[in-house]
Amino acid sequence: MLIIFTIRTFGRVSLVKDRKTGLRFALKMIKHQIHPITRGIDRHLAENEIFITGSLHHPRVINLYRAFNIPNGTFVDLVLELAEGGSVQSFVDLNAKRLKEEHIAHILKEILEGLAYIHERGVIHRDIKPLNVLLTREGHVKIADFGLSTVLDSPRARATRIWGTPWYMDTQMKLPGGYGCEVDIYALGRTAEHLRTTALALPNGCSFALLDFIRLCTQDRSRRPKAPELLKVCFDSLADVPLC
Repeated sequence: MLIIFTIRTFGRVSLVKDRKTGLRFALKMIKHQIHPITRGIDRHLAENEIFITGSLHHPRVINLYRAFNIPNGTFVDLVLELAEGGSVQSFVDLNAKRLKEEHIAHILKEILEGLAYIHERGVIHRDIKPLNVLLTREGHVKIADFGLSTVLDSPRARATRIWGTPWYMDTQMKLPGGYGCEVDIYALGRTAEHLRTTALALPNGCSFALLDFIRLCTQDRSRRPKAPELLKVCFDSLADVPLC
């Protein structure tokens, strides 16, 4: 049983420590809104994150250790693996215009490893972006925030609900017939574009391989490669070096 106390708080996430073992975790607090309409949505998103995150076990996916309701029913708390490197977004903000293309390739490759795993299990993340990708102290990727995710019950199944962050959302999500895991690949392409333009020391001097990676991810969904294909095709020509 975890007996935890708070060390520091950053917005909706606190750094906590188990009194018995000394291990540190991230405590994510999800607040239920008072309004009767939004309260139902918030509870659904919290339950969704618990169910999906708890079912996934991979080096590129954040681990969920425990979830519980606060007695007053206002919050659901998730005890998660601590990713001490923060988000990719914060990493980019700290290193704006100073990163090498090899660093971006490392991030993209490890996100793809995580996407290949979750897609194989029918999970669509639906909100891949730099803020929802975390880094360990050693600089390895952990995909997080599965609140907007969904699970397809068969290879032919398609999702229809429109979720996500506008700039990273596939422009073809609203087409008839629904969508599948290809929307996460589109979001990865937008993430790559964001990293190219904000983090690279010379964004206009990037390699053709990186530009081609972005093109492949954001092209028409009928021709968009899946995560395993992108891992094989693109990273033969994109160098990959650790962040730390």
